Amino acid sequence: MPQSKSNARPLRSPAAPAKRATDVCWRHAGLFTAAALPGIVAGTAAGAAVSGRGLLATFGVVMLIVAYATAHKKTIQAGSDERCPGIRPAWHAGFGALVGFLTGFLGVGGGFVVVPVLAVALSFPMHSAVGTSLAIITATGVLGAAVHFASGRSIDADVTIAMTAAMVAGALGGARLGQGVSERALARGFATLVAVVAVYLIASSAFFGGPPES
Repeated sequence: MPQSKSNARPLRSPAAPAKRATDVCWRHAGLFTAAALPGIVAGTAAGAAVSGRGLLATFGVVMLIVAYATAHKKTIQAGSDERCPGIRPAWHAGFGALVGFLTGFLGVGGGFVVVPVLAVALSFPMHSAVGTSLAIITATGVLGAAVHFASGRSIDADVTIAMTAAMVAGALGGARLGQGVSERALARGFATLVAVVAVYLIASSAFFGGPPES
């Protein structure tokens, strides 16, 4: 069987339906995570100097940019076997550091950044971008939490546990629903959701005072 240029074989998730499994490109995920660590440290330090309201507004603006880029992503040709594009070390290092910085600065390692970077900048098909982003989000989220704890910050355990449980349930349900959705529809749906949340965050910051300051 011919391999992709990156020699990265997609992993089929056992939780996904047999009709179509989510693809995870592990070499891409590993390079992104390694490049993200210094960015997380820098982002955490920078975020400490910005007010909660400023962080919320920045978050919203970044999300609008992400929504626009995702909505205008070109669809990969149907029938393409290139689930994991070739490795581009310089691009992976740069975008990995950017994702890490945003993870530390905004407190998120969310797919709202990782998915568009993979899909738009590195030409991943949307389903592969979604699957690979989950591996990157998990790793950068753990690293981000460790750096935040090391810097003396704390978390609300009850809220964290409740939201984590809800997100796991949502992720499992979303993985099943997403298997039968076309790349174009998936990209547009993702962009729309991100844009709606972005508008809410910007409005909250500009007109409703934003989050309470500690």
